[in-house]
Amino acid sequence: MNDPGVWGAGLAGLLSFLSPCVLPLVPAYLSYITGSTASQLKENPARARILGRSLTFSAGFTLAFTILGIVFSSGAMVLGGARASTWIDIGGGLLVSVLGLNMIFDFIRFLGMDARLSARFSGRKIGGPAGAFLLGLAFAAGWSPCIGPILASILIMAGREGDSGRAAL
Repeated sequence: MNDPGVWGAGLAGLLSFLSPCVLPLVPAYLSYITGSTASQLKENPARARILGRSLTFSAGFTLAFTILGIVFSSGAMVLGGARASTWIDIGGGLLVSVLGLNMIFDFIRFLGMDARLSARFSGRKIGGPAGAFLLGLAFAAGWSPCIGPILASILIMAGREGDSGRAAL
């Protein structure tokens, strides 16, 4: 069986970043992360601050997705380790197929539910790198439905690893 491994997961992550529901939000996230508007960033681009906060934002969503990978791997080991691999393949394939069909036909309504806290936090600046990290965690939770089929595929691969360290990677 062809196993795409880490490189396949990296490419899938890049494709999910370039998707129409993530890429257009990059300017807004840069504004939140830096506490500046787009025009202020053009006038005075504090590149070191932008890079630092972008890296902590990335660390936030990376941590969330890494924990999901470890949880899926641990769950697979509890269910039977390598013997459960066939069932994980079948169940995972069905799950990815259902999520893909849901993206087309939108028949699982609760996946489209929305909770917005923007009114509560409107006008407040993100508190430096820690705020950028928390925003990255929130991004992972908020955009998981949008990248669901790709994320599910990667988590299924993590579940098949049988080793928490490789699943985290």
